[in-house]
Amino acid sequence: MNKLLLCTALILMSAQAKLFAQDNNDIHTVKSKTQRVFCGSEMKMYILNYVYLRNGEMSIALQGNESYKYLKNLTAALIDFRKAIAFYNDSLVGNTGSVTIDFVADEDHGYKKLRIKRHPADGDLFLTKTGEVSRLKVEGDTVKILFHTIESANPDWGPYYDATVSFNLDNYTDIDKIIADSMILKHTIDTLITVAEHTKAKRYTVGYCPGETRYPAYQFWKFRKVNYRATEKDLVKGTDQLVINGGVGVGLVKNTLSPMGDIGIEIDKQWRGLPTAGPSFLRLSTTPYFFFDKDVKNNTIVNDNWFVNLEFGYYERKGKNRFSMGVGYLYAERGNVFQKQTYKAFINMQFGKITVVPEFICNDNFKQIYPGITLKLMNLGN
Repeated sequence: MNKLLLCTALILMSAQAKLFAQDNNDIHTVKSKTQRVFCGSEMKMYILNYVYLRNGEMSIALQGNESYKYLKNLTAALIDFRKAIAFYNDSLVGNTGSVTIDFVADEDHGYKKLRIKRHPADGDLFLTKTGEVSRLKVEGDTVKILFHTIESANPDWGPYYDATVSFNLDNYTDIDKIIADSMILKHTIDTLITVAEHTKAKRYTVGYCPGETRYPAYQFWKFRKVNYRATEKDLVKGTDQLVINGGVGVGLVKNTLSPMGDIGIEIDKQWRGLPTAGPSFLRLSTTPYFFFDKDVKNNTIVNDNWFVNLEFGYYERKGKNRFSMGVGYLYAERGNVFQKQTYKAFINMQFGKITVVPEFICNDNFKQIYPGITLKLMNLGN
């Protein structure tokens, strides 16, 4: 781990020097018109991410945390890139040098631009094996995707880009392997967004190795690790999930304490229902309440009453607490506690594993309305 941190720090130090020196010298850099179109001004790129994928390295430069929104459809942009470059594939077959490809993916302006730069090999390179000779490619290729053009007030500086993503690959066609690993790519972006949500810094750099549980996503600022790190276990919630969970508890119904249970299935979605909230969820559950009585022979009778519930809620952005609102309907009644056509409305306030549920019960088709409260110990499948 110390070697990892040392290597990452050295890489990030060189990157930071470039990233933060741009404010001083970018204005004075003379660029050709082509450079202004396909490089743009990097003055405002304050966030830098280095990701070590199985099939290459990816670096991401952003103007701010809000620029992550352009990366949520990164796989689609890569597919568009492959379609755009298809006409040139034959010209690159057998190329032993390297190639740099810039692709402006600008949906807002309704156009896409492509630049292909071929770099010759350092001499004629060949590989001999069992008497057969083939051309040898040593240098890697670079693919750069530029998102969301912002026209500059000074045309000599070139446009700004909200986000740029660069891939360093053995061969540019390896982008197909990145596309095939779209789940890893999505998980990586979710990871970087989660890291961003845990910092107040305006400028920072992140190094990340997805799939390596030993190497979490470390966030650096001025070459020092800050307090937050996102592990694979923490970030499994970064993708949409279908979760089965449940718990047990006790409810106060009228003037009676009733043991109860809870089992449900929910969908955890990565869109935010509220600006200050974390992932949202929609949950369908059933909750039986148990009441006890005696028959004429003094035997215990168990009267179970079953509700079906639908609730919608959200996680706190920086914690495990969550809150929801829902409604329930009594579909199986036994005993005289409830009458048919009974409904309830409730609020779930979960703190860790403990959930407090204040509720209003509408009995006998809204002829009676009275409050209740339930306390549950929940296992949410974490």
